Amino acid sequence: MNEPVARTESGPSSSAVSEDQPQGLPKRSRESHTYLTPETRRRGKRLYYLHSSFNAVSWAALAEGVVVLLILKLGATELWVGAIAALIYATLPFMLMGYRTIPRFGVTGTASLFWAMRSLSAVFILIAPWLAVHYSPPVALWSVFIGALGFSLGRSGGMVAFTGIITELTTAQDRGDLIANSSKLSQVMMILMTFAVAGFLGAEAPLDRYQFFIGIGIITGLCSAFLLWRIPESGRFKATTPFSLRRELGWLLSSKGNRWFFAMMLLVPLTQGTTRIFVILVAKTGYGLSDQEAMLFVLLGILGGIIASFTYGLFLDRVGSRPLMFLTGFLEMAGVLTVILLPNERNAWLLALVFMLNGYAQVALEAALQHYFISITTTERQLPQGIVTRGLGGLVGGLALYAGGGSLEGLRGLVGSEAEPLLPFRYFYAVLLAILLARTLVFYYIPRL
Repeated sequence: MNEPVARTESGPSSSAVSEDQPQGLPKRSRESHTYLTPETRRRGKRLYYLHSSFNAVSWAALAEGVVVLLILKLGATELWVGAIAALIYATLPFMLMGYRTIPRFGVTGTASLFWAMRSLSAVFILIAPWLAVHYSPPVALWSVFIGALGFSLGRSGGMVAFTGIITELTTAQDRGDLIANSSKLSQVMMILMTFAVAGFLGAEAPLDRYQFFIGIGIITGLCSAFLLWRIPESGRFKATTPFSLRRELGWLLSSKGNRWFFAMMLLVPLTQGTTRIFVILVAKTGYGLSDQEAMLFVLLGILGGIIASFTYGLFLDRVGSRPLMFLTGFLEMAGVLTVILLPNERNAWLLALVFMLNGYAQVALEAALQHYFISITTTERQLPQGIVTRGLGGLVGGLALYAGGGSLEGLRGLVGSEAEPLLPFRYFYAVLLAILLARTLVFYYIPRL
C-alpha cells in the first residue's frame, strides 16, 4: 500500500501558489516537499474514481432518502428525522481522531480505516426492521440511531484525509478537474442506484426491501474502503504537527479576510443540511407521496447534482470558486422560495424543480467550498483547519437540523396542518430564506482568489 514512488520539487507550482493566494490571507509556505510522480498520480486518480463509484452506491443505500423513508415507516416524527439527520453534521469534530491516525497510516490508510468503520456500523440499520417486528418500533428507531451514529463517526474520522488525498493526486492546474470528474461519476452512480431503489420499493414497500438495499450499501462501502487503501501517497501529510485548537482559531481570527471565511464555513452547514433533508418531508408529509414517488423525486435531486458537476467542471478552474458560490446561493434561494409558494394541490412540476435546484446547489456549493479551502490554505494547515472549520460548522449544522425537526413538529401542532399540510413548511422555509440572504452577504466579503 502507498508505495513511496515520488519526486522532489519546490511546491506544486510557484506561479500557481502566488495566484491562488487571496487578498488578506498569509502567504503560502514554500518549503520543499516530496510529491508523487505524474504516472503514480494517474494511477491514484483511477483508484480514486473507482472509490467514488462504489462510495456513491453505498451512500445512496445508507443515507439520504432510504433511511429517511425507513424511519418514517417505523413511526418516526419530524424530531426523530432531524435528530438522526443531525448526526452526519454533529459528529464532524470526530475528524480530530482521523487527524491523530494520519501520522501512522497516512491520508489514504486513515480514510480506508474509518470508511470500513462507517460501513460496518450500518449493520445496526440493517437489523432495525427485524427489531420492529420482533420487539417494537421504538427499539428499531434507536437501532437506526446507533447505526447512523457509527456511520457518521466513521465518515467524520475519514473525511479529514480527503483534502490531503486530493492534494496528493493533483496540482493547482488540474485540481478542479479531479473534483468535478469524481463528482460527475458519483452523481451518475447515485442516480442509477436511486432509480433501482425506486423501482424495487414499489408504492408501499415492505421493510425487508429496505434491508436488501442497506445490505448492498454495506458491501459497496467496504469495497470503497479497500480502494482507498490502494491509493498511493508520498507520505508528506504524515508529518502532522500536534493539533492546537487555540492556534487554529487564532489563525482564523487573525485577519478580516480569515474571519469572513470562518463565518462562511459556519453558515453553509447551517442551511445545507436542512434544505437537503426536509425537502423529503415536504414530499412525504406535505404532499403525501408514496415511498416510490418520493424516491423518484430524490432521483431528480441527484440529476440536479449531475448537471452541477458538468457546469461547474467547465468553469471552476477558470472562473474560480467565489463567483460560483454567488450563483449557487441564488439558485438555492430560488428552490427555498418555490417551497414557500407551492400550491396545496399536488404540483409535480414545481416539486421536481425544488428537488433539482436543491440537488444542484448541494453539489455545486460543496465543490466550490472544497476548491476555495484548498486554495487558501497551506499544506501544513489543510488538515487542522479542516478539522476546525468542518467540525465547528458541523456542530452548527447538526444543531440546526435537530432544532429544525423540533420546530417543524411544533409548527404542525401550532398552526394545525390537517387542512393545509404544507403550512408548517411555508413558515419553516421562510426562516431559511432569511438565513440564505444573510449568507449571501458573507459570500460577498470573503477574500477574492
